[in-house]
Amino acid sequence: MLDLGALLDELNPWWSDPAIRPGRDHPFRRDLQQRLLRRLLDPEDRRAHLILGPRQVGKTTLLKQLIEDLLELGWPPSRLAYFDFSDDRIIGPLSARQVAEVLPPVPPGGPPRILFLDEITRAERWALWLKQMVDARAYRIVATDSAASLLRHADGESGLGRWDEWQLESFTFGELLAVHNVAAEDPATALTLMPKVFERYLEVGGFPGLIREPSLIEALRRLREDTVSRAILRDLLRFGISLGGVRDLFVYLMQDSGAILNLEQLGGELNVDRRSIGSWLEYLEMTKLVHRLPVRADRPRKRLTSRPRLYAADPGLISAYALPAASSEELRARVFEASVFRHLREVVRGTRAELSYFRVGETEEVDFVLEGEGERTAIEVTSSRVVKLEKRARFERACKRLEPRRRLLIHGGKEQRRVDQLELVPLPVFLLAPENWVLRGGAP
Repeated sequence: MLDLGALLDELNPWWSDPAIRPGRDHPFRRDLQQRLLRRLLDPEDRRAHLILGPRQVGKTTLLKQLIEDLLELGWPPSRLAYFDFSDDRIIGPLSARQVAEVLPPVPPGGPPRILFLDEITRAERWALWLKQMVDARAYRIVATDSAASLLRHADGESGLGRWDEWQLESFTFGELLAVHNVAAEDPATALTLMPKVFERYLEVGGFPGLIREPSLIEALRRLREDTVSRAILRDLLRFGISLGGVRDLFVYLMQDSGAILNLEQLGGELNVDRRSIGSWLEYLEMTKLVHRLPVRADRPRKRLTSRPRLYAADPGLISAYALPAASSEELRARVFEASVFRHLREVVRGTRAELSYFRVGETEEVDFVLEGEGERTAIEVTSSRVVKLEKRARFERACKRLEPRRRLLIHGGKEQRRVDQLELVPLPVFLLAPENWVLRGGAP
């Protein structure tokens, strides 16, 4: 039988030893961690916070860093409580209310108690409890989960005005450099310090647990194990669906990252019906390991009926599941596009800007279109080290239809210059500060 009180004592060692700092092994702080800390320190802000994202991107680490920083700021240790609903010692149903009822009492007055809850959707009737706690102003609450859509499907209306959802993905390239302590005052200097870090990012991606693994083969093996065995099989086991089919679809999508969705073709390749493919794809998007990019359309109906592109959430996933026969050029091209899309998602998060791709016929296409505040940026990506005139000409033809204010051609070489209205930008330069290129209209 589970001794809930003993488990809480074990998960919260700072109760008995205030000198313990649970996030000390991870000194690097992500931007989201700093924003959440400011919100928690605001006495007028009583909303709960839900941190959503795929497995192995650092959600638990972020919670423990918040606890560490609050302890450093003098927050009473007894008022900071952590609990993990995915702990393997939990057998049978358990609610967040049961956990809260076993918490040691704290004296009246002083700052509020803050609950840090990992994998909250595994708790029974979690949404109703969270709504009631926020309404009663009983606690401040920060929670995580690995499936954003699951949260919305559970009780979306209850969360309106009561909690904020925050997306957390794998490290961006800039964050990866910060973890490796690569610092420079300007991009040109940083580029001379980081060539190995850049190539490693293209090979393994930005999952925090893998960035210091010395063996590339071991890093990719662990990435495959974490995504299939944990993120897919473990998370989706609750839905009672064909896990083998979902796994096969996921591997197929990683190997074809950036392709336009074709349900009929996918069904034929995997020997399953279109309806099953659509259902499985929805489940995979819940894991946030697959992201869709809609086609740009002037009419909402056209966007709904057009086929999106599907991308791996992180470039490392493409390398991890690459076909042995895949050419290095083809693999690198897919990795380049996925890394640009990863950083563009970060740029538009929290803004009203929209991302899409543009396509007319079979020859006129733009990889990414970013639109917001009345401005439009067209972005084409190529892994070639030398940008061919033919590539530039095709991009320019598509831009004549699209009429963007800015035109970026991100490439695999070192040349950075402006040609008429076109900006030629090396991929690492773009990844260092993507917001400067697409939101501020110029080089960093």
